Amino acid sequence: MCVSSIPLVFRIKKLFAVAANTLICILQNFAPMTFSELQQKLFSNYEAGAISDEHLVQIIELCTGYLGLKTITNYAKSNGITYNGALKRKLRKIEIDKITFIIDND
Repeated sequence: MCVSSIPLVFRIKKLFAVAANTLICILQNFAPMTFSELQQKLFSNYEAGAISDEHLVQIIELCTGYLGLKTITNYAKSNGITYNGALKRKLRKIEIDKITFIIDND
């Protein structure tokens, strides 16, 4: 079956399920710990090859979904407002690699 013939919603659900399972497997050996300890475990496991680039991407995608992370342009389009209107909203904004994102997870 061609991937494009599978409805997008099912592909997204599958992606999040895989990412969630990956994160659960990684975190099972980590809890409870501080953020810096978690960061160190992720780094050391990545360097050792236990966590691949694909796993890190899945974790990022999962976190993006939880945070409702969108670029300002995408946030404005999805809410039917202008770019400047999105900037004026009282939402948390973060910058990653010089790109500003809006966190909208309410």
